[in-house]
Amino acid sequence: MSKILTITVPSYHTEQYMDACLPTLLNEKINDRLEILIVNDGSTDGTLEKARTYERQFPDTIRVIDKKNGGHGSTINKGIELATGKYFKVVDGDDWVNTDQLVRLVEDLQDLDVDIVITPYEDHNMDTKEIKVQDFPHQKAGVLVSYDQLLKEADRLPMMHATTFKTAILKENAIHIDEKMFYVDMEYITFPMPFLQTACYLPHRVYCYRMGTAEQSVNPANFVKNREMHRQVTYQLVNLYNQIEKEYPSATRTQILKKQLLDHEFILDTHICLYVDDAKQGRQEFLDYQKRIKELNPQLWKELSSKKVKLLSVANGLFFPLLKVYMRGKAIR
Repeated sequence: MSKILTITVPSYHTEQYMDACLPTLLNEKINDRLEILIVNDGSTDGTLEKARTYERQFPDTIRVIDKKNGGHGSTINKGIELATGKYFKVVDGDDWVNTDQLVRLVEDLQDLDVDIVITPYEDHNMDTKEIKVQDFPHQKAGVLVSYDQLLKEADRLPMMHATTFKTAILKENAIHIDEKMFYVDMEYITFPMPFLQTACYLPHRVYCYRMGTAEQSVNPANFVKNREMHRQVTYQLVNLYNQIEKEYPSATRTQILKKQLLDHEFILDTHICLYVDDAKQGRQEFLDYQKRIKELNPQLWKELSSKKVKLLSVANGLFFPLLKVYMRGKAIR
């Protein structure tokens, strides 16, 4: 039987999580329609050996790919390259899925032919044990709509955890994520945007996202440490916006990507500058960042409504030290 869904499992030092992740991807009802690609990204712990154990148990479902370390984007790229399923989904090696919901997803995908499918997912905070459901309440389940209609009703970009792409969209349009970088989830969900036409929402709460661990790239300390990577991703998103604005000037996808940049990415990059220990260095990084964004798209920067960012832009960053003191102890967001 041909594979309906390829799940790529990016795995870097995930040995301790694999017994919590991989069994949730397996079910006798769908194993013959499922392709699981475990992409070991140069791990030096027991990740590869653990993955091989599962491959031996489920040789018709699981395939292990061992490669040199190249970062999260490289594992997604390898998955896209090798995928044979009609649809493609990423489940990180330290996360897991609700198996019964995955079964329902695969069964529904069997009868669908759309460019993108979105589903609810769960945020699991490992510190507080809180579970928060991320859903799209205005979507009608199982109804084929245009991609722009889906975005209009969602009023936001569906994150990686919610997204299942038709594999052909990724392969035929040579979607390639930056390698040796953090924060490339945003590239994965946005790079296909120019090519998406049809969409569908399914109500299956498949993905379980592990939050609150110290090693995560979205940990505040890691945001500061890896801030240049986040900026590089933002620059890529601005370049993509420039492309989409030309091709779809009045489309919802253009407005949603603009909203993502104005309300999240630009503000986050600015706030990170305020958390740099050396205030002088942080101020210069903000000024360089502002200059770069203006070079890429001056109109976008003009449309920023954030009072903090506007204040920082006054008089060559004059108020940077004051805002740095104000932001002390506040969350980066």
